[in-house]
Amino acid sequence: MSELTKNYHREYISSLASPTRVSFQARAVNALTQLFKDVINIPFQGQFLDIGCGDGSFIIALELTGKFQTQGIDIDSNVDFEKDKLPYEDNQFDFTLMYSVIEHIFNPDQILKENHRILRKGQYLIIITPNIDQCGSLFYNDPTHIRPYNPVGLEKLMKMYNFEKTFLGLWTVGKSSFFWQLSSKTQFRLGSLIPFAGNNKFIPSFLKGKSETMFGVFKKI
Repeated sequence: MSELTKNYHREYISSLASPTRVSFQARAVNALTQLFKDVINIPFQGQFLDIGCGDGSFIIALELTGKFQTQGIDIDSNVDFEKDKLPYEDNQFDFTLMYSVIEHIFNPDQILKENHRILRKGQYLIIITPNIDQCGSLFYNDPTHIRPYNPVGLEKLMKMYNFEKTFLGLWTVGKSSFFWQLSSKTQFRLGSLIPFAGNNKFIPSFLKGKSETMFGVFKKI
């Protein structure tokens, strides 16, 4: 990863740092908790690693639930997600998260192998990323976006690294879990029609207006 990209990342993260971010990320934690409880039917708790943790607000929101032992890592830790081994033991985590991360990585081979290594068998990698089928050319409004994905491509990629799709659908917060019980095709169709977020300046642009983001839960096999 170039120094230019690293500097852009540092400046972006410093602009986000705010107690309000923790409150916003708590809504994301609640959404994931709801999904695992009502749709996947397993407890959302345990050893958790946030890969690309940014300002750490998601980790703080997780810790406030009292259900997780959390760690986070980002490029400021002098790790290159495309080349380096992550500093964790084999089979250490119950959940790993890549939240707005994979689209910034040109070659995801190493980071996906590392996710598989550090997860316990039968446990879960969560990926949240823009859906190129929904956002189109707007994906490239972020100059650090490199590699776009759609639901079909993401699922095929994960199969290559021995991850099995448990869930793949539209990323939303503050909605009923009934929405996620619809087919993925229906979710994405509705996401192109329904406004999912207001004008809160702390909400990333790809979460405002029409939902253009997908998320997947993939089980290590």
